[in-house]
Amino acid sequence: MPFNKALIKLFFPIFLGLFVISCSKVTGPPAPVDPVKPQPGQQEVVITSLSVDHGSYNQSVVIKGSGFNKELSANKVSFNNKEAVITAASSTQLTVNIPLGAGTGKVIVTNGAKSATVPSFTYDYTFMTTVLAGNGIRGMQNGKGPATSFGNIVGLAVNSAGEVFVADQPNNLIRKISPDGEVSTFAGDGVRRIKDGKGITASFSYPSAIAIDKHDNLFVVDAAGNLIRKITPTGDVSTFAGSETEGYTNGNGSAAQFKDIDGIAVDISGNVFVVDQYRRIIRKITPAGDVSNYLNINAYVNYPALIATDNANKFYMCFVLNTDFGGDTIYQFNNQALEKTDSPGATFEDYMSGVAIDNKNNMYILNSKNQILKINTNGEKTILNALNNNSNNKTINALTPHITAAYSPSTIAVDNNGICYIPDDNGLRILKIGLQ
Repeated sequence: MPFNKALIKLFFPIFLGLFVISCSKVTGPPAPVDPVKPQPGQQEVVITSLSVDHGSYNQSVVIKGSGFNKELSANKVSFNNKEAVITAASSTQLTVNIPLGAGTGKVIVTNGAKSATVPSFTYDYTFMTTVLAGNGIRGMQNGKGPATSFGNIVGLAVNSAGEVFVADQPNNLIRKISPDGEVSTFAGDGVRRIKDGKGITASFSYPSAIAIDKHDNLFVVDAAGNLIRKITPTGDVSTFAGSETEGYTNGNGSAAQFKDIDGIAVDISGNVFVVDQYRRIIRKITPAGDVSNYLNINAYVNYPALIATDNANKFYMCFVLNTDFGGDTIYQFNNQALEKTDSPGATFEDYMSGVAIDNKNNMYILNSKNQILKINTNGEKTILNALNNNSNNKTINALTPHITAAYSPSTIAVDNNGICYIPDDNGLRILKIGLQ
């Protein structure tokens, strides 16, 4: 094929230009890149000292060390797993207040992912009165502590876990309060009627006195329904004894009748005892529901109301109004007779309005002058909350326990640690009284 000189002349300059351009590119070393600087790890948290090695509620403690955060909220300090309030912070020092009821245990300081521990801090318990729950305004609000409200607190009981149960009469509910003050509805739908069921599907008609057995079953006097109701620890509500027809008939379960029932107690065998206030009879209900008259006390007293039983199955009674023996006397009873067993003494006067016994058989008596009398098994007497006279008592929110009327029984409950729980002046707050 003949070589086309015209084509060569046409494309040669193009090829030449491309060749020159390609040859002019010089491939040099890559541009330098700044190296990634390693980030320093978070400083370890170290505790070098505490200003004190023991203390009571709300006492200030200075923690010195290193690795703390200057931002107050970035640090966390706990005493025996209870979080403390931090009031000041720097990288080397924290100032905190000891939380209520912390107990003896470790102090832990945490900043981010790092923490340090002091093996032991001794908590000093102080006798005081605190508000466990209730804002003092009549209502029905669940929640935590002072954010809650009650209609009227007329019955209290404490289970083995330290949970407090409340008969909230106007609201027709049984409320539960955790040890840290969380209030919830344990049973009842708030409608005044009689209806068995589980938890909030059940109904009550003016629940009043309540008691608890060794298995944490609750027994409730359903005042307007003339019934004794039972609530299991899982919230199953049933009618234990009685019918909605008022009367005084003995029998089994629904064949029995009640009227004007006030105090209630349960012995270690599961027998329930109730006070027929106006007939002045103590009636017994066996675990099978058989109702009988246990003791007739008509010859002794007027208006019996308050009963309790100890771990030895001994029964004790106090009276709202007692014309024969005086309203400041404690009686022990069995199915044969009522016997005077103790008297609080001159420093503890006026009518009694509540009685409870702890698991060590110490007795606690509430009177109408804002006092709780503790009587131990040796008969030694201590007035626990004479708040106006005892400078050692510390009252949170300046609340003073008070019972509204001498002839109107109130309520008291005590836990396994000897902490007492009572309503406040208007039955709208629950006060926690004891070493905290």
